[in-house]
Amino acid sequence: KEITVLDATGHTDADDDHVCDVCSGVASEQPTLVTMDNYAELGLSADYVGYRAIENMSHLYYFAECMNRQSTDWGNTGKEPTDVKFVLSKDIKVNEQVLDENGQPLASLPNPIFWLPVNMVFEGATTPIILDGNNHHISGLAKSSNHQNGFIDVLKGNITIRNLGITDSYFIVSGSDFSVGSIAARLYGGKIENCWSDATITASNNSGYPYAGG
Repeated sequence: KEITVLDATGHTDADDDHVCDVCSGVASEQPTLVTMDNYAELGLSADYVGYRAIENMSHLYYFAECMNRQSTDWGNTGKEPTDVKFVLSKDIKVNEQVLDENGQPLASLPNPIFWLPVNMVFEGATTPIILDGNNHHISGLAKSSNHQNGFIDVLKGNITIRNLGITDSYFIVSGSDFSVGSIAARLYGGKIENCWSDATITASNNSGYPYAGG
């Protein structure tokens, strides 16, 4: 497996949860490839053989970094993405709680872990990309931005996100010409199927053309 190691001076992970005890940075870990030998052990069906099974937060951050890296490679060199099929095998919690009882972002979070900007821009690529939530949900996402903001910032190309919930999360944006959403902030030609959300999205100080949605 590929592991991003927290090796900067002063950074520690005493409880081995892949989160830095000092800065709350997340060390990503490559998810397990689903095979005919392990799909049942992972709690999945044989339909997901060939996918990577997202079982924890480190795997989720690997997905984000992997999409950003492959999107950049496609844009710069035309290299087709190869790590393209992911499935959640469990519910994933990033922060314990980010919304109050009224659905508003908490004024402060203890040791907050902030979600990454994720760009899935693969216009013209022929390889399909799939994120299947397998009817699981991701909770505790917290992210502020002055441009695009969502679980996925930009989704463009032959991409499908399906069977995924986003709960107890918030996405805040301020500035001009912004887009904000829960599953995706901007969608160009991809597909979002059978997804749900109770996340809070907030936009302010816009002086251009705002786009807000689910």
